[in-house]
Amino acid sequence: MRNLRRSLLLFACGTQLFIGCGSPTAPTEKALTVFVDRNYGGSWHDVTGDWANLSALGGPCNQITLTNGTTTGGDWNDCVSSIRLSAGWVATGYRDRNFSGPTFEITQDIPNLRDIPGPCDHGFDDCLSSIRVSKQ
Repeated sequence: MRNLRRSLLLFACGTQLFIGCGSPTAPTEKALTVFVDRNYGGSWHDVTGDWANLSALGGPCNQITLTNGTTTGGDWNDCVSSIRLSAGWVATGYRDRNFSGPTFEITQDIPNLRDIPGPCDHGFDDCLSSIRVSKQ
């Protein structure tokens, strides 16, 4: 039943793959894919529009473990370690929500965000809270 509700939400939002409705840059085109691990490994998520708050997007990080041992919640905030950029797109990654704070430009695939100098001890690895995409 939960998957059915999620499918209905996604359909109602024009097939956007994030929580809440808004205007994606191009709802049928993938601008980039984010990955939880370096070298495009682990959980991943396709991005089709701007993300102002990665905490609002259900994902593999920041989960809460309940007393019965099950996990709940989870999001993509401070969780991205590599990015694959689709042809014809550029993007800007932001340290903070709502497209603020230190930034870096995404003009090609980035297999390891540790290689991008940033405000965290490990570059921009696990140090990303919003993304803005645009078609070239």
